[in-house]
Amino acid sequence: MEMEEHVHQDDPKVGPEDVITNPPGTSYFFVGNGHILGAVQICTTNALTPIGLLLMSPDRFGQKRQALSMDPQNGLRSTQVEVIIEPYRFQPDPKDVECRWDRLDGVPAAKVIWSSSTFTLHEIFYCPDRTTARLIRRLHFTSLCDEDQSLQIETGLLQTSLAETVLLPARRTVDLYLAYDLIQEQEPPTVQLTVVDGAPVEPAAAAFWASLTTACFESTTLDHLMQTAGLCLQNVISNKGVVDASIWQYNLEWVRDHSMMVLGLLMSGNYALARILLARLLTDFVSEDGDTVDSGRRRSHQDIELDQNGLLLMVVRAYVDFTGDLDLAREFWDKIEKTADFPLQRVFQHKESGLLHNQREFWERHKAFGIREGMELAYQLYVAMGLTDAADLARRLEKHKQGEKWLAESQRIKHSMLNDANYRLIAHGHLIKRRQMNGEVQSEIQPHPSVTLSAGMPLADAPPHFLNPDSSIALPIAWEFIDPKGELARNSLFQTERLWNQRWSIGGYGRYHVSSEIDSPGPWPFASLFIARAYFEQGQDDKVWRVLNWLNTLTGAVSGSWFEFYGPRPWCPPCPQVGITPWTWAEILLFCVHHLLGIRPEENQVRIRPRLLSNTERMTADLTLQGCRIQLRVQRVSADAPPSCQVDGEAVPYQVDQGVLVTLKNYSFRAIEIHQ
Repeated sequence: MEMEEHVHQDDPKVGPEDVITNPPGTSYFFVGNGHILGAVQICTTNALTPIGLLLMSPDRFGQKRQALSMDPQNGLRSTQVEVIIEPYRFQPDPKDVECRWDRLDGVPAAKVIWSSSTFTLHEIFYCPDRTTARLIRRLHFTSLCDEDQSLQIETGLLQTSLAETVLLPARRTVDLYLAYDLIQEQEPPTVQLTVVDGAPVEPAAAAFWASLTTACFESTTLDHLMQTAGLCLQNVISNKGVVDASIWQYNLEWVRDHSMMVLGLLMSGNYALARILLARLLTDFVSEDGDTVDSGRRRSHQDIELDQNGLLLMVVRAYVDFTGDLDLAREFWDKIEKTADFPLQRVFQHKESGLLHNQREFWERHKAFGIREGMELAYQLYVAMGLTDAADLARRLEKHKQGEKWLAESQRIKHSMLNDANYRLIAHGHLIKRRQMNGEVQSEIQPHPSVTLSAGMPLADAPPHFLNPDSSIALPIAWEFIDPKGELARNSLFQTERLWNQRWSIGGYGRYHVSSEIDSPGPWPFASLFIARAYFEQGQDDKVWRVLNWLNTLTGAVSGSWFEFYGPRPWCPPCPQVGITPWTWAEILLFCVHHLLGIRPEENQVRIRPRLLSNTERMTADLTLQGCRIQLRVQRVSADAPPSCQVDGEAVPYQVDQGVLVTLKNYSFRAIEIHQ
């Protein structure tokens, strides 16, 4: 890797304040339909425009300052609505603005509420259809006085102003509809703002949202996480399957991040978009040699992210299991085969152990940062899991020779990873991140003298700079690659507790030991969810709740716009501004559907293995698997009552730790009720 990749040029000190992504008290409500993407900016301090509207093409990446509605001098000021009732001018008070997600005739809508002494204004942002690049802003005024009022409403877009006068009758309501249309026939794209008579939601749009997976946990925290993650993930991905790995931050794509987004789409029930994104990954992000793209680039053998191959294979099988669409595997079999075979090349195989090696680690530190040639835990984990899934697909397609080879290689890697006397990725009874080629644990890193790091970055401080612990050691537990209730898992999660509140006090886990951080110290939401998923499978619900409750306290939680990490970042540039990372939404959906609801589809059937989190009494879900609609209800019973399960009203054998197998083939509907 070239060090230039780590140098970014977006300087938040240049331009209007609205170009800054993450000042305190700022949330973004992402509203989109695959053809247009809007972000309703809510800032409850005076740092930014209190209610601003960013408008973007979902097919094009850019910094926040490059949004089509961002004025180079005035930022988003012109997009805010102000109301004149002569002789007074009213605008939102940042401290009094309310905001939340709502539904409007079946489609999600961002609702922002502010008031004056004589009226209340509900600003409602939504996309009325799934086919046009149009976003609607409905201004719903409610009179608070006994006299008619003449309202002059002012807003705009860049240097264009819009003024409209409406009559608000005493104690009545009135609506004004603003339409923002993305015009892409010209370069660069532009947005046109007009007043329209109305903007009813099209039935197809409401039907789309009704078709997605729904779940109710009867917990304010869990319900908010599931709902916001589900709708945000749908809204930010273009209809062509294009999405930034961290909005406004990287302007790049990764097989790893995007594979996780496919998993999130599967968990949310949007199988059509999951297929589009997955097909794009297999077509454009896997080379003819089988290596995968990260940061929009191909890499040398020394710097390739080998876990991406395994994760992509896992996601292909997950797609087939959720949808029953084996044709996708058949259509892309050539790329699947190359993806599976690529990590098995001799150049990656450690001679003594057979484990995979190179000089780049899971979080993308490399030789210049002190990463030595060696074996990374996450690479073994995902390649082993992915090869098992590829072998299963090969069996279904009657490609038995390939399947047998991949299954044998998967088992070999797993055995060496956990059992090799000299090279296993275990030390002192717990999982470790990395071993060197001679079998020694790489416990520290030291950057090359040629690497320039900004003063204050932890890796720029005096050594030691520790590699362990790393949040990635929770992944074998979360995926049940090892027994999550076993001693190895317990010891490993005990190590991850050192990542909580390292050089901060706001809660959350760092992605790895802060002393080796090449960026700012601070907690990472999706890394914290790695650990929460592992703790759930281990049964430590108090630790799970700690992460979930922490997520809901963070800046952006009200809208679901969690930043990649939380903490000060004074080094912009060379560091990028912090963006919103869709991987977090995928992790939340995975936690809710795969872990809590226990939805584990297989060929022609589904294993349902739910577990109620402590302090919850019931949960319900409605989803479609392989064309069969599933209604699930899980109810807690008294401690002395035996667990039980009914499928379509008939009792079936059931054990809490095993779940229940439900046939899907030849069924259009199944109702499952579980008492535990």
